[in-house]
Amino acid sequence: MMYSKYTFLLPAYKALFFENALKSIKNQVYDKFNVIVSDDCSPENLKSIYDRIVGNDSRFEYRRNEKNIGSISLVAHWNLLVDLCDTEFLIMASDDDVYESNFLEEIDSLTRNNSQVNLFRARVRRINENGEIIEEDSLFNSYESQISFIYNHYKSNAIHCIANYVFRSSVIKKYKFVDFPLAWFSDDATIFLCSANGVANTNAFLFKFRDSDSNLSNLHYTTEENRYKKIIASERFYLWFNDRVLTTLRPNDKIEEKQINAISYYSRRRVFEQIKAYNHQLAYKRSVAIYKWLCNNGFIIDRFIKVQYWWDWINKR
Repeated sequence: MMYSKYTFLLPAYKALFFENALKSIKNQVYDKFNVIVSDDCSPENLKSIYDRIVGNDSRFEYRRNEKNIGSISLVAHWNLLVDLCDTEFLIMASDDDVYESNFLEEIDSLTRNNSQVNLFRARVRRINENGEIIEEDSLFNSYESQISFIYNHYKSNAIHCIANYVFRSSVIKKYKFVDFPLAWFSDDATIFLCSANGVANTNAFLFKFRDSDSNLSNLHYTTEENRYKKIIASERFYLWFNDRVLTTLRPNDKIEEKQINAISYYSRRRVFEQIKAYNHQLAYKRSVAIYKWLCNNGFIIDRFIKVQYWWDWINKR
């Protein structure tokens, strides 16, 4: 059997762009990789697409969950696949995104030249359902310290996703993907943990992140229960981030001192924006509970000045 250095882990549920995703992995110029496709008990016939596109490719393996894990925890499915991986590096792929053919070739150059690094990031373009480019990622330095990486993750026009990252398997097996409801903020939390030794980044655009109506993030927006879960995930991430990441950052110079202060501000702002975005049309008691949480965690410092604004917001639900 050919030596494999990388494994694409592909949790699959939707058929719409599944063929494109498989082809983009199969057509990699660098060919020393494995793929585990994990059908999450999909109601669609993913196996027929798999057989037609990669069924005769020995690098690909197909498995199917007996029950739909993702409906309970998307991250549990991801971590199940992490445990199955036995190569040096892994990629948590998706069933609707696209890799450029030189993705692994460029990543392999990074891994060989940055032996101390545990996390590698490919530059991203966002595409729509028709494959048209609608947004381009920021340009990161070829190497970023943990502090500068987190700073740029929040401050720059970075496109936030998970399938453009390559993880050193031993490190992600240690931490696992951090599990928040609906996997909301799970990507941020996990890459922050794995960035302790810095992050190596490509200059080239090597990954296309698809934004479509079938995207799980968009589907999860449609019900009150899932909007509420996103708020709960935002709250949990905020507390987790302050405890597990922000308090551990140690600046090496004045620039990083300023970056840490900015990280604190921008992380708070992003959490608040997420809570505000998903608060509309929630049950009254839930909105009140969210308001109390924001007060208790310093988001609304002067309750007497801002309380009327918040209640007006709640009552516009």
